[in-house]
Amino acid sequence: MASQNLLAKSKQQNSTWMRLRSSKFFLALTVSTAFFNDGFVYGMLVPVLPFSLVDRSGVSEDDVQFWISTMLFLFGLSMLFFANVAGWLAERDNWRKPTFLIGLALLDLGTIIFALGSHPYLLTVARIIQGASSGTAFTAGLSMLVAGIDRDELGWWMGLVFSGLTAGLAFAPLLGGVIYANAGYIAVFGAALAASAITFVLGLLCVDHKNGRIVKKSETAQPDYGTISHDQQKSLVSSSISPEVCTQGYASEESFLINKSSRERLMEPGCKRPSFFMRYCPSAIILLRSPRVLAAIYGTLVQIALLTSFDGILPLFVHRTFDWDSSASGAIFVALALPSVFGGLVGLLSDKVGAHVVVLVGFVLSAVMIALMSLVEHNSLQQVLLLCALLVLTGCGTALTLSPLAADISLAAEQLEKEHEGIFGPNGPDSQAYGLLNSAHAAGLVLGPAFAGGIYDKAGWNVAVWALAGLCVSEILVVMFHEKRNAVPSYEAFEIDY
Repeated sequence: MASQNLLAKSKQQNSTWMRLRSSKFFLALTVSTAFFNDGFVYGMLVPVLPFSLVDRSGVSEDDVQFWISTMLFLFGLSMLFFANVAGWLAERDNWRKPTFLIGLALLDLGTIIFALGSHPYLLTVARIIQGASSGTAFTAGLSMLVAGIDRDELGWWMGLVFSGLTAGLAFAPLLGGVIYANAGYIAVFGAALAASAITFVLGLLCVDHKNGRIVKKSETAQPDYGTISHDQQKSLVSSSISPEVCTQGYASEESFLINKSSRERLMEPGCKRPSFFMRYCPSAIILLRSPRVLAAIYGTLVQIALLTSFDGILPLFVHRTFDWDSSASGAIFVALALPSVFGGLVGLLSDKVGAHVVVLVGFVLSAVMIALMSLVEHNSLQQVLLLCALLVLTGCGTALTLSPLAADISLAAEQLEKEHEGIFGPNGPDSQAYGLLNSAHAAGLVLGPAFAGGIYDKAGWNVAVWALAGLCVSEILVVMFHEKRNAVPSYEAFEIDY
């Protein structure tokens, strides 16, 4: 009797532990921690490399900028390539979680090489490995997250996850500079490796929802997403199913869609199937035909470019204008990062009112606040407070854009899949969609510092911030133009009846 009670208690404990590991909270915690660590490892080198290349690697002062630019470019190029490789791998059965773990392991490897190496060529290799890690973990992590959460909660959870990324990018220069100044070069990477180890353990423990995203069977009072309302979505789904579709045994076509997989529906006699071209066309090309997907990709590129532009020009500007040292220059990024703690609330707002409204407000706010930074011109307490206030409000604009864009690209891909049944295969489009989003992320990392840094060197602070405000305006125009277009492109020319 005692043994039976012990066995029952053990089963109950195992069941509780499994529920925790497979919960949405644990999955979001794992992905958010990975994003924070990725952003931290990238950003902590911003204040460290200019000094370590001279002190440890023996690089002359004149060559420091060349090596920093080269490492940054190759980091982005590696991230761009491996994001799409990870998207392809994560589409394969049972490969989503292993791809995520490979990305986390690559981050540890690159960090160790950076910590122990000193030759600039070896440090460049480490930066390439870190780029591969970022592209792999980002794509696979978001695919896992989308597969394990309810559709009508997508914005909320995306907001929490991207809060980790934004916080990592923004706080890393401060923490990296302080640790380097007080504890030395190795201590900087010791902190990064400790965080990476925790993230890898969380990745091993979390349960991947391999059967795809959760879809609630009762979808009442659904909000609008992107540019298509729930009623329009249902209309699009209904119009894409021909009268010959066999729905015997189901109360409605919507019930039929929920309870049968893409592959099963395509096997039904008389179903309208994609043509040979559409079945074998790469998923990325199909996704790029959607204006809604393109708007999300470009918006992500612009927003990441803005964040990394400040990494390149803000420390130098406050040093020249306010005569701040490296620690104070890093501390100014706290103002930019503070609003990221409200990422979950932003995602919840996006779920309620629609992504395009939130994104539009975010870019308008960012454009105005960045343009007003041209008013900061001399060293005074009022000017310091003005810059900090403008950075906080710019951070609010950033918080209003990143997570809604990431959620909307998944919803746009899902809408394409409903409109053209089976074109993405049995595993769906999420991995390829986030591979494209991560490619935009990588492009922003490369273009941001080069764009803002080049303008700042040639024309000064005022012209640089007005140029960044112009980038925001370009995305505002894209969102407004995209709002007037159908978010689901037509593929009728590529479809045939069997």
